Amino acid sequence: MNNIESNTSRKNEIIDLTEANPAKRQTQQTIIDLSMDDDVGDDYTHNMMRNFAGSRRKRKRQIENETVNPISNNVEVIDLEALTAKACSENTQPSTTEQDEETLYKQSLGPIRMEFVSDFNPKHKFAGTLRNPTMKTTKLYQELLEYQLSLPVHAQSSIFVRVQESRLDLLRVAITGPEGSPYENGVFFFDCFLQDYPARPPRVQFLTTGGGTIRFNPNLYNCGKVCLSLLGTWSGPGWEPNKSTLLQILISIQAMVLVKDPYFNEPGFHPKQRDAAETSEQYNQKIRSYTTVYAMRDMLKHATSSGLYFEFAPVLRLHFQCREKRIEHQLQEWVAKNSNLETAVQEIRSLFRELGTGL
Repeated sequence: MNNIESNTSRKNEIIDLTEANPAKRQTQQTIIDLSMDDDVGDDYTHNMMRNFAGSRRKRKRQIENETVNPISNNVEVIDLEALTAKACSENTQPSTTEQDEETLYKQSLGPIRMEFVSDFNPKHKFAGTLRNPTMKTTKLYQELLEYQLSLPVHAQSSIFVRVQESRLDLLRVAITGPEGSPYENGVFFFDCFLQDYPARPPRVQFLTTGGGTIRFNPNLYNCGKVCLSLLGTWSGPGWEPNKSTLLQILISIQAMVLVKDPYFNEPGFHPKQRDAAETSEQYNQKIRSYTTVYAMRDMLKHATSSGLYFEFAPVLRLHFQCREKRIEHQLQEWVAKNSNLETAVQEIRSLFRELGTGL
């Protein structure tokens, strides 16, 4: 691999890319469709957009003052801070280098964790589904604005959201695989439809399936089904109407599905069973190969404004740039365990060079 630039020059390069991000500027001009609210008039819409612009300025100041400590999301039903910390890392004390990487990652990607977009590519899975005409959009809009600060953005694992500006009930989510898991540094996409939210859970479709051929997890089917108790598709505590939140679902996927040993997510499989550790490692080896090809190589191909998931192009580009050193080490480890990955890894290295990095 080529020599890697200094942290200082890389930091300046990445932050400049963020500032030049056209999607970020577009967000400041977003027009929100509040037509589903019978009690919202033109004056109110104008005031909402003025408040939105003000919240952007306030959010920027808050992000600039963020520390590297995990964000508290202040949700009562589950401890989101604990789940986020679990997903990010099991290490007790990061090194100075890790702290620098964390700071750089948050400064680069924190400002673009949530944005409104005009459209999705590929087409949203629920785009053809009629929206609920009685849905009150104002409360949802305020909840989405809070995502500009509450979505967890960490080098070890992050959540990014894009919302269709003309339909607030359609969202696309990108979750980066937690460090230490077979999903590490991969980017995984989900489409969400908030038809009767928050009275009922959203509908969630997993998109990173290799065209419907890959099952990444016992809870993530190749058909796109997501098994989670909050969604009513898995055993356990279910949705609490008007109390549970979409953010709970996203962090549950990050912390309880994309885990270090996903083999044991399957009912009846337990770490204490005979040969469990060996079987789990065999399963992880398969998942690592899927992550390398479909969640890393393919996502690097999309890290341009003209590619699929163009609405996340700055996220993809900056994520891979910020995680370059870790990915270099990670790929070396994975190839040592599975030489069949060598071809895909060489493709990734070539894509990194095209992206303008030193990998």
